[in-house]
Amino acid sequence: MKPNKIALFLLVELVLYIFILFVPNVLPSGVFHFTSIVVCLLFLLLNKVNSKKWNIILIGMIFTVIADYFLTLRGTEQLLGTIFFAFAQLMFGLVLHVQELTYKRRFLIARLVFVLIFLGISYIVVGSAIDVLVIVAVFYYSNLIYNAAVACRYWRRDWLFALGLLFYICCDTLVGLSQSAAYLYLAPDSIWVFLLNFPINLIWLFYLPSQILIVLSTQKHS
Repeated sequence: MKPNKIALFLLVELVLYIFILFVPNVLPSGVFHFTSIVVCLLFLLLNKVNSKKWNIILIGMIFTVIADYFLTLRGTEQLLGTIFFAFAQLMFGLVLHVQELTYKRRFLIARLVFVLIFLGISYIVVGSAIDVLVIVAVFYYSNLIYNAAVACRYWRRDWLFALGLLFYICCDTLVGLSQSAAYLYLAPDSIWVFLLNFPINLIWLFYLPSQILIVLSTQKHS
């Protein structure tokens, strides 16, 4: 991988990032946001690496682009978009499963138990208001947290991927809070309401860097 290719990729994303954070309304809603994720996918396609990780992350990024098409560009298919994000997270989990050299069975069992615990907690918290969207969102979010925890275990080996998933958590924690009005009460003076009403879009402050880091992690050894 030539450094100038990465530099060009980062420059394009930086321009889009500035528009997303500071002047998002120059074009119709979501255009800059969606374009930035498509650029990540294009960078991946144009810089193929002969590795299982590249192949799996490519599938994950395709799911991510589809999810963002529904959630970011159209903004009308919340459940469908969340399902595709869950598929993407399963792909990122597969990356970690492939990298795990020992205890693969325990790895899968621990993931299943972790997800089930999260689903149980969500049922206790939400109660009768639980619906399909909540179940899919909790399944997605619990897999994200588990992936990030495992990735941090391999920080020295693949810190770009781990950091990308940590940024992902920051992003989706805010997304979840922004969509929680129908299920949870947030006090007007809470730190969460303050963050959700911050002058810049904190969700995308974390989200785009997370995708860039995940994509760049495929080029680490090329």
